[in-house]
Amino acid sequence: MHFILQQNINENDLKSLIDAIEKEGHTYETFFHIPFDTSYPNLENTTEDLFVYAASSVTDQIFDDYEYRMMGVCNHTKSININKLYDKASDLMWSNRIYQGTLESLIDLDLDCELFVRPEIDDKLFSGMVCDSLELCDMAKRMIEADSHLAYEKVFVAEVNMPMIEYRLFIVGDEVVTSSKYRENGIVITEHDSPQNVKDIALEFYKRVGMRIPCVIDVAVSENDIGVIEVNSIHNSGFYAIDKEKLIRALAKEFIETW
Repeated sequence: MHFILQQNINENDLKSLIDAIEKEGHTYETFFHIPFDTSYPNLENTTEDLFVYAASSVTDQIFDDYEYRMMGVCNHTKSININKLYDKASDLMWSNRIYQGTLESLIDLDLDCELFVRPEIDDKLFSGMVCDSLELCDMAKRMIEADSHLAYEKVFVAEVNMPMIEYRLFIVGDEVVTSSKYRENGIVITEHDSPQNVKDIALEFYKRVGMRIPCVIDVAVSENDIGVIEVNSIHNSGFYAIDKEKLIRALAKEFIETW
């Protein structure tokens, strides 16, 4: 299998990813990505099965260009919609959604609580953030005044519920193949693996919403609660302390046999 990797990611992540690819007997090439650029290497230079790890603007472009022929990318970011996932499995999610719609329609929102706001799809138009309703309304007004396309982007808004620990799980072939703790009490702390109850709820969510593609699921845990935070593309999610060799092995098997 041939891996195409964005070069300008975390240096340690790139090195350990390349080490895992080579140890598993696969080939790779790297390319430099300019932010917001959608160009990518020629994918037809190899007869091997492909997997692309790069910014979502690149993987989305590849998915669009090869719509009826899988070329190293198994999903478009538009296929992972947090509001639609919430509708299918709200009881398994960490956050209690209190609003869905466009930023434009938030200018009169008045809630006495801290809010978590993120785009409906994981297209990196803006990062998820915590704010109060006044700050959110001010941002929406500025977007409208600037005639920014962001004003018309759909968002997911939930009341803030701070977890004790957050985990990232990589699901390939209907299995959690590797996972990592990545945050504890709001501080980045990485540690390989995750408890069984975290793996169980991630898989239950994955099956309930009918994902059917390799993906990354983040799960939050507190003393008395557990739930899915979000789902992201496997083509551009951070690794933290996962076992990259296990991931590469699972991806090669899945993409060669299924995609």
